Amino acid sequence: MRDFGLINCAKMRSGLRGVIFAMWVGLTACSTGPQVGDYVPTPAERQLVGLIEKRLAYAFDVARFKYSRRLPIQDPPREAAILQTLTEKSRSLSVSPNRVTRFFTAQMQASREFQSEIMHAWEQGVAQPHSQPVDLAKEIRPRLDAINQAMLELLASPQVHPSPPLAKYAYGVLRAQDYSPNVAQTAADSLRE
Repeated sequence: MRDFGLINCAKMRSGLRGVIFAMWVGLTACSTGPQVGDYVPTPAERQLVGLIEKRLAYAFDVARFKYSRRLPIQDPPREAAILQTLTEKSRSLSVSPNRVTRFFTAQMQASREFQSEIMHAWEQGVAQPHSQPVDLAKEIRPRLDAINQAMLELLASPQVHPSPPLAKYAYGVLRAQDYSPNVAQTAADSLRE
């Protein structure tokens, strides 16, 4: 598990103030981490894995907001609405609704697992950031929705080929960003198909 006492919160939140949005909009062929074995991801696959990591980074601020208000981690109505919207949009992009549901269900699960790890650390006495939590409805969710849309479009790309090597690559990228093995595996397995 991450050492939340030493976590680089500034790094995580730097993208959470609008920089993330600007970064992923213009991405075409950025490098998001280590090569894994002989597998070389396509530019679209690297983008998708980068967005998985950026989406997970938001879980830190989501956890702060929910923890400060004693809200539960899981929000079934919100998650169901997200999945319904994305599966409806998937039809116009010619990507299987089942693939979309599996992928985004895994991303939401990974986010919940990371939030749980963070909250557990705070409950054990790890210091929380002193700044006010970012507003969930006004700031975080619109950015997550934009990332979800970009991820959906990449899932429809002919350059994205879910496979065990791609999942292994994604796992390596997420572990290099200090996500726990459990969180990294949950998120990466959505690319195994």
